[in-house]
Amino acid sequence: MSKKRVVATIWPASEWEEVLKQILPYVAIARMNMSHGTYVEHESKIKKVREISPDTKILIDLQWPKIRLGKFPQWPVNYRKWECTHLIYDLGNINNCDKEHLYVSIPHLITEINIWDILLFNDGYISAKVLEKREWNRLYIEMLNNWILSSNKWINTSTASLSIDPLTEKDLADLEFWVNQNPDYVALSFVRSWEDVKKLRDLLDNYNCPAKIIVKIERHEAIQNLDEIIKLADVAMIARWDLWVEVDILELPRLQKLIIDVSKKYGKECIWATQVLESMMSVPRPTRAEMTDLYSAIDLWADYTMLSAESATWDYPFESVKLMADMWWKYGSFWNK
Repeated sequence: MSKKRVVATIWPASEWEEVLKQILPYVAIARMNMSHGTYVEHESKIKKVREISPDTKILIDLQWPKIRLGKFPQWPVNYRKWECTHLIYDLGNINNCDKEHLYVSIPHLITEINIWDILLFNDGYISAKVLEKREWNRLYIEMLNNWILSSNKWINTSTASLSIDPLTEKDLADLEFWVNQNPDYVALSFVRSWEDVKKLRDLLDNYNCPAKIIVKIERHEAIQNLDEIIKLADVAMIARWDLWVEVDILELPRLQKLIIDVSKKYGKECIWATQVLESMMSVPRPTRAEMTDLYSAIDLWADYTMLSAESATWDYPFESVKLMADMWWKYGSFWNK
């Protein structure tokens, strides 16, 4: 078993050969985020990783069907608490959002939502309540706090279950291409039940691809079906980016430990992810809270910790990777035996 315990996202700040030579000695798994970039760009990164560090595994993280606002010709738009607006599914106007008309990319958020359900915009920094369903494709909503909105911000709901398939047409096309690159892992987002895992497993089997499946636990339905999901998968990821808006935020610390415990119960590995060293996107030292969070992941027996934007963008990809690796060497005594 490798002693390396860092999962690092490889993107503009870290894709250069000189940077890869610095960070890959500390990286167990190199994550390729399919939400950004082209096949040619990712293929080039994978080739460099394998040439520089043959023992570093490759993770293909499928994009999944994220619900987003369209574009605002003039932005940002400021909202005040109690202001009302319309949320509309109309692809013909997706690039014409304004303060009175917010257009969304996927119809499920309109058709499957109910009055009084809560919507979360922009990583949960602004929330809204559904007051009326005015047409099949239009909701009338009320903002619950002051904040700003700009183009392409994501939307979620913490109170409704949406029937969106975790594998989109883009994901299926991506998968068909990437199985030929022999990835070590494929990550599936927004898993709801064992059926979602089984669908991906069958696709990989049809391609004769032995890649391990990482299930990203980030929906409230996944928490309800946690045992059956992790039992069928190979690795569980505590995907805190969306999980913290899908569940009561007071429950998040407990659920992190629960996901690790269930993973250990079935002998599966677990990745602790999202904003672990977020401040190191722009500064060379983390916050005290981030260091405590990283220590907690190790102390609670996570198998890996993941860097997203910290290793992918801005100025300190090496520093963030090295610090995370140093913490594992200092406190991950089990893995260092």
